[in-house]
Amino acid sequence: RKSTNSHLPSLSDDHCRVVLQSSDASNGYINASYVDSYRSPRFFIAAQGPLPGTVVDFWQMVWQEKISVIVMLTGLVEQNKTKCEQYWPEQEEVYGDFTVTLNNTRTTTGLVTRIFCLQKAGCALPRAVEQFHYLLWPDHRVPRNPAQLLFLVEVVNKRGLEVPAGPVLVHCSAGIGRTGTFIALDFLLKMGKAEGKVDVFHCVQRLREQRVSMVQTKEQYTFLYEVLLEGLLCGSTRVPVESIASHVRCLQEAETSRHNNALEKEFKALQNFSELFQLLPCREAEKPNNQPKNRKPGILPADSCRPILTSSLNADGSPGYINAVFAN
Repeated sequence: RKSTNSHLPSLSDDHCRVVLQSSDASNGYINASYVDSYRSPRFFIAAQGPLPGTVVDFWQMVWQEKISVIVMLTGLVEQNKTKCEQYWPEQEEVYGDFTVTLNNTRTTTGLVTRIFCLQKAGCALPRAVEQFHYLLWPDHRVPRNPAQLLFLVEVVNKRGLEVPAGPVLVHCSAGIGRTGTFIALDFLLKMGKAEGKVDVFHCVQRLREQRVSMVQTKEQYTFLYEVLLEGLLCGSTRVPVESIASHVRCLQEAETSRHNNALEKEFKALQNFSELFQLLPCREAEKPNNQPKNRKPGILPADSCRPILTSSLNADGSPGYINAVFAN
């Protein structure tokens, strides 16, 4: 079994693991687990990224479990280390009994969406499989832009409703850190909207009962709170370009009627959300020798976001200070 596990600590628990129905070589074993979402048993399959010797098993699982949506949260290579075998073709490829054809690729900032046609030998009807490949999540760390991740969760759920089939397959490299955080986020967003509360601790505890070490680091655990804050406080604010005119009209009409003023609510949510970032430490800005360099004492750059002037030094020998921040 070791040859089919890229990370031994992420071995799937037997009571939740996916069993391949006709795999002679591995006794039906694949490093993948059924995982619940909120009020939705086995809504997800959490898996490790395929190895060179498990690509055929991977596509067999996709077919067997009637998977139509794959969420990939890792690069193929990160920091000069192979994290996942490329299990899809540039055009068309045969993997065991399965022929996979790449029908379409769409690239946006940080996200590649691929649509495959999956055909099994001896079966007349092919199936469509959509892969969402998210590229902005460093291994063992967290994305810098929670809004993009919230959008991905929204798109994946919408796609699942449009084409109801089997579980949503989520994988990174080991299938526990980034994968567990994504699944926990989906669970908790649904819980928050349904109950008006969230329970991050017991959610992660429950996920770990189904697959070990889900949500792998303290940084990922903290990140859950940060993304939930934005997702539940601000909600979805994306507007398709083709709908922007009608969206503005609706906002203007609501503002004139003073009933259910969406624009006012959105701005208030922005203010409440922004206030939390005023709690970030601004130690350098608050030093006595740097205070005269601040135009207003209440508008200070956080230490984690400010540029450091390397060409000049303060009187105490520390790097030069300027009231400015990096922005995406």
